Amino acid sequence: MATCPAATFTVTSTNDSGPGSLRQALLGVNASPGPHAVQFSIPGGGVHTLAPLTPWPELTNTVSLNGYSQPGSKPNSLQWGDDVVLLIRLDGQKLTNSLASALVLHSSGSSVRGLIVVRFASGIKLDSAGGCVIAGNWIGLDFDGIARGMTFDGVTVTCPVFASAMHNAIGGAAYGDRNVISGNGTGISFSPTSAANNSVLNNFIGIDPTGTLPRGNATAGVMIQSATNILVSGNVISATTGAGGCGVEIIAGAGDIIQGNLIGHGVSGQDLGNAGDGLYPNGAKNLLIGGTGVALGNRIGFNGRHGIDLLGGSGATIQGNNIGTGSVGTEPWGNLGSGIYLNNSSSNLVGGLAGHNSIVYNGGAGVSVLFGTGNQIAGNSIYDNGGLGIDLGDDGLTPNDAGDADTGANQLQNYPLLTSAATSYGSLQIQGTLDSKPNTNFHLEFFASAPWDAFWIPEGQVLLGYTNVAGHQPSSFREPVLPFAKALSA
Repeated sequence: MATCPAATFTVTSTNDSGPGSLRQALLGVNASPGPHAVQFSIPGGGVHTLAPLTPWPELTNTVSLNGYSQPGSKPNSLQWGDDVVLLIRLDGQKLTNSLASALVLHSSGSSVRGLIVVRFASGIKLDSAGGCVIAGNWIGLDFDGIARGMTFDGVTVTCPVFASAMHNAIGGAAYGDRNVISGNGTGISFSPTSAANNSVLNNFIGIDPTGTLPRGNATAGVMIQSATNILVSGNVISATTGAGGCGVEIIAGAGDIIQGNLIGHGVSGQDLGNAGDGLYPNGAKNLLIGGTGVALGNRIGFNGRHGIDLLGGSGATIQGNNIGTGSVGTEPWGNLGSGIYLNNSSSNLVGGLAGHNSIVYNGGAGVSVLFGTGNQIAGNSIYDNGGLGIDLGDDGLTPNDAGDADTGANQLQNYPLLTSAATSYGSLQIQGTLDSKPNTNFHLEFFASAPWDAFWIPEGQVLLGYTNVAGHQPSSFREPVLPFAKALSA
C-alpha cells in the first residue's frame, strides 16, 4: 500500500540555494519527520544541471526523490536497450570538498530515481539505512554517453559495525528500475558484515545504456567486503579497466549469491571483458555461484584472468554456469586464464549432477586446483580449453603413483585408466582400473567427446553415466554405460 508523503518539496530552480533549489528541498526534508517527497518542475527543456558549491545536506528523514517527476522525462521500457529520458543532472564539478557524496541517506525506506549523477567523490551513499531503493539512474555516465564517474563508489551501502544497512535494492525487477553504473572507481560497494541482505538487480555495470559498449569502472563492478547474504542477479557486469579489475570481488563475505549475470560480455555476446577475473571471491564462505535453473547460471567470458578465481574459500557451490562460452556451447568466448581456479580452497562443489557447468574455450585449464582438498568436481561439460580439463597442479612429487602417497590439491586424486570398451546388446561395457587409496569409495564418471582434442588432451564434453566403486588393492571396475560416439575420457 502506498504511503502519502508528509510533505512534498518541489525543485523549480538550478540555483545552489534559496527558494526552489534542491538544497532548500533537502533542508525541508530534514526539518520534520517523513516520509517526504522531492519532485522537480524546472522550467525549460533539455537536461537541467544542479551543481553545488558545497555538499548538500545529508538526509536524516525518509524521502522519495524522483527525477522522473521533471516534465518530459521517462523511465526505460526496453529489456536490453535503453530509451530512458533523464533530465535532472547532479554534477559535483564545482565542489571545493573533494570527498563529498552527491546524496547521503541515513533513513530507511527512502528511494532515489531518475537522476544523472557525475563527478562527485561518491555518488549515492546509503549509510545505516535499510529498505531503500536506488533505481532508474545513470551513476557515473553522463547525459551524452561519456563516463564522468565518481572518484570512489557509484553506490555505497555501509554502516558502522554496531548498526546495520539491510534489505536495500540497487535496481529492481522492472526494466525501468535498471541503473547504469559506469565510469566510477568502483561501481557498487557493500561493507561491513552488518551491511547484509541487500540486492543488486538487473543493472548495467561498466557498460553504456545500449549494453554493447565499454564504460568501465576501475577496480570492480561490484565489491562486497565482509558483507553477508548479498544477492547479485540479472546484471551485466563488464569492462572493468584497472589492473586486476574484477567484475565482482568478494572479500571475506559469507552466504552471497551471484546468479544470472553476464560477466565480461555485452548483451549480445560482445567482448567487454573485465581486466582481471570475472568473479574473484577472496576468503569468502558458503557462496552460491549460479544455480540449477536455466536462468540462474552466470555467463562468464572474455575476462583477462580466470572466469572464477576462488582464493581461500570454502563451502562454495558453483553450478549451472557457462564459463567461456554461451548457451549453445559453441561460442568461443573464453577467459584468458582457467575457467575456474581454486587456490588454497577446500570443500567446494563445482557442478554436481543437479547443475553442471559448461567450461569451454578458456586459455588455461577448465578447472585448476592449487592447494586445498575435498573439492568435488563432478558432472561438468569441460572441453576445448587450452590446458587440462581438470588440473590438480603440481606439488613437485611424482603424480599418479599407486596408493596416491603424494600430497597436494585434492590429494592429487588419480584418474581411471580405461582398458577396454565393447558394445553388447545395445549398451557399452567399459573396463578399467583406478590406482588410488585402498579401502576408499570413489565416484567415477564417463564422458563422450566428438573429436579428440587437437593437443591430445582428454575431453569431457557429454556426461554418459557414472558409477560408484569401492577401492581395493588394486582397484578395478567393469560397468555398463549408455551408448556414445567416437571418444571417451575419464
